[in-house]
Amino acid sequence: MADPPPEILIVDDDPFNASLIAELCEGLGYRTRIAHDGAGALASVAAERPDLVLLDLAMPQMDGFEVLEKLKAAESSATIPVVIVTAISDLDAKVRGIELGADDYLTKPFKLFELKARIRAALQLRHYQNRLEQAQAALLSQTGIDPLTGAGIFAQLHAFLDYEVSRARRYGRPLSLLFLAIDDFDAWRERLGAAEEDRFVLKLVETIRASTRGIDRIFRLDDEEFVVLLPETSAEGATAVARRIQEAVRAIGSAEATPTVSIGLAAFPHPEIRGGEQLLKAASDARHLARRSGRGAIARHG
Repeated sequence: MADPPPEILIVDDDPFNASLIAELCEGLGYRTRIAHDGAGALASVAAERPDLVLLDLAMPQMDGFEVLEKLKAAESSATIPVVIVTAISDLDAKVRGIELGADDYLTKPFKLFELKARIRAALQLRHYQNRLEQAQAALLSQTGIDPLTGAGIFAQLHAFLDYEVSRARRYGRPLSLLFLAIDDFDAWRERLGAAEEDRFVLKLVETIRASTRGIDRIFRLDDEEFVVLLPETSAEGATAVARRIQEAVRAIGSAEATPTVSIGLAAFPHPEIRGGEQLLKAASDARHLARRSGRGAIARHG
């Protein structure tokens, strides 16, 4: 028995627009359902996970940006592809949508072939993400995880790097890597003691995890160094993630002491980066540059 066609959730407060887009999608062979506001969209996703969301931005009470942010913040919906379909055409809106995790941006009015291409690309991306998650699960079962934090370990990193760079090159997709180091870690270690040090590192990793998506992967290299692998993320998007991590890490401090992390960033494709080892080295070099710039700095390769 053949699988049913993918189901698309259309979120638009204008009933005419929503029905028109649904009719177009059904004409392309997809199943559809409609939500007319942000709360309805979130409830619909919670009730039954769609394969794709087509999301308008200009809606009352809860706009599309807030809906997108909530979808990407929840583990159950973080990997659902989202294409923004809106009459808002200014660059700031596009950049904000992509930074919040949208996969694409389509401006109304649009041609049918544009809608078809965006839907196909988003669904294809999700298919590749499913394959990646299966590969990640297989690697985790074979090589284990860091027992304290649940992050990946160094032995896993190169396998993931090689897989992700190969996929990014084959399908022309962006890939970024963050190399993080806790600033003044020896001083923190002396201040905290062994037991509190473990709690601090665990809290730090939980904070990084809360600042990233379900498809991102965190690795602990040693006591104070971490790598965050960001599939489907450009250098600009990775910079936004790095800033979000830094703000969240500062927030776990106290009046007596505020932790900071120095972050190096590298992105693929790049003319100087041909493989995973070079991507890691580029981010590591950028991390050293960030540390020389002072505590809590971000430096970008290239």
